[in-house]
Amino acid sequence: MYPKKVYSLYDLSRSIRNLFRGHAGQTYWVKAEILKLNYYEQSGHAYPDLVDKKKDTLRAQFKSTIWKANFNAITAKFKDIGEELKDDMTIVAKVSVNYRSVHGLSLNIHDIDSDYTLGELARKKQEALKALKQEKLFDLNKSLKLPLLPKTIAVISVQSSKGFGDFEDVIARNPKQFRFHYKLFPAVLQGEKAITTISQQIQVISQFPRLFDAVAIIRGGGDEVGFSAYDDYSLAKNIATCPIPVLTGIGHSSNRTVTELVSYKNFITPTKLAEFLVEQFDVVQHNLSMYIRNLEKHVRSDLNAKTVELQNLNKLFKIYILNRLRQQNTALSQLELQLIRSTNLYLERHSGYMDVLQQKLKLLHPRQTLKRGFSITTLNGKTVFDAEDLKSGDTLSTSFYKGSIESEVKTKTKS
Repeated sequence: MYPKKVYSLYDLSRSIRNLFRGHAGQTYWVKAEILKLNYYEQSGHAYPDLVDKKKDTLRAQFKSTIWKANFNAITAKFKDIGEELKDDMTIVAKVSVNYRSVHGLSLNIHDIDSDYTLGELARKKQEALKALKQEKLFDLNKSLKLPLLPKTIAVISVQSSKGFGDFEDVIARNPKQFRFHYKLFPAVLQGEKAITTISQQIQVISQFPRLFDAVAIIRGGGDEVGFSAYDDYSLAKNIATCPIPVLTGIGHSSNRTVTELVSYKNFITPTKLAEFLVEQFDVVQHNLSMYIRNLEKHVRSDLNAKTVELQNLNKLFKIYILNRLRQQNTALSQLELQLIRSTNLYLERHSGYMDVLQQKLKLLHPRQTLKRGFSITTLNGKTVFDAEDLKSGDTLSTSFYKGSIESEVKTKTKS
């Protein structure tokens, strides 16, 4: 016979169960963190792992169960506050203790206090806002300058999102056919993964500040839960420090999230965000049209004024020219009379001298010399002045007052 009393494992578990039986009907409100929700859509049940940590030290851990009916009631309450049950959420839950021989000790969750969760979310939101303001990041993105025509947009969304579809539809169907260029950077839009994936895409886009005019974070389609991710400090900091203006259209009308508050500009829906972009083009076109009309008006006014001025100058010029011409004509007429008088006077004064000169010219004329009995002898058309220039046999031409003769040199004598 075995010397020690030995119990079966089942007997031990039954003893433990009997120990807890007295407390099985009681419920307790406990504060814990959902390490992992473990929701099964097919059954509708959830099996959260609950933990209690203090400064990253695990102090307690329980498996728990939320049956389908309770899960639906709880999620409905959370939807009313714009939130959802998720991993890493701190909750205050109404639980009862349950022990089973096979599954061991666990908690059955009957209800979760959404007011506490709402308060925790509000506290974290205020802490994030306070930190961003202390670090002078709150207005950093707002201080950027959005281009006059924001036409190249980096869009953070999901291809299948209804909000992204609404955005594309407004851009494509704008009445004046303004041209936009946008590139989709896919990201998860709700829950904890929204924080990491949106932040990662912002960091990628931030490497190309000269390529994009704006960043648009688009979430929509009627889903009213999962907004607490947009109150996260790290996500808000990435948006605040982005070197490109960030526009948000995350699709809800309740209190604005930290993400929206630090962004350059926020909109209730993706549709409103797209309409804003189209409106920027419309405003510029309207202003340009107005400037062109004003310019045309001023140009016409200036042209009319200059035309009148030129016409007046033309009249004055004609009057001036006519007066000058009259003056010049008068002066020329007077000068002509003076010249005539001076010439006549000169001629009168020198008429005798001219007669004398005329007489002298007549006397000096070769014919007068020839008339007095002289002659002119030439050799080859040149006048002969010296007999030494002649030689025997030269033919000479001699002109008289009347007539001429040719002769041949026979002999010459020296004078």
